[in-house]
Amino acid sequence: MSIAGHIARGRARHALLMVDACTVTRATETYNPTTQKYDGTPTTVYTGPCRLKIWRGTDEQASETEVNVQRYYVDLPLTGATPTVARRDLLTVTASLNPALVGRVLVLTDVETETTDTALRITCEFQQ
Repeated sequence: MSIAGHIARGRARHALLMVDACTVTRATETYNPTTQKYDGTPTTVYTGPCRLKIWRGTDEQASETEVNVQRYYVDLPLTGATPTVARRDLLTVTASLNPALVGRVLVLTDVETETTDTALRITCEFQQ
């Protein structure tokens, strides 16, 4: 079997692990000089299966407030069209085997790509 065949098989198997679902939205704001405010509505750039894995959580100082930041790896499938997600997009968990994750909103901080990826791996943050 060729390398491409192995990668395709790995992507199909990795997609089987994606038992959660999410929606990724991107802010599309423009400045309105009349109101002197930013107007716009979020645009959905991806909706479908995903896999969430906690990476680490840390307590960080923000001004005089301590904030707990949880970082996640989120995998999106590469078996069809590649999702066009980007840094600062918002990911909302819409379904999960873990009900505590449903409704959680994560901020995408990095999209990692490699030649032999079996999924699109994204790092995200959740602040509480």
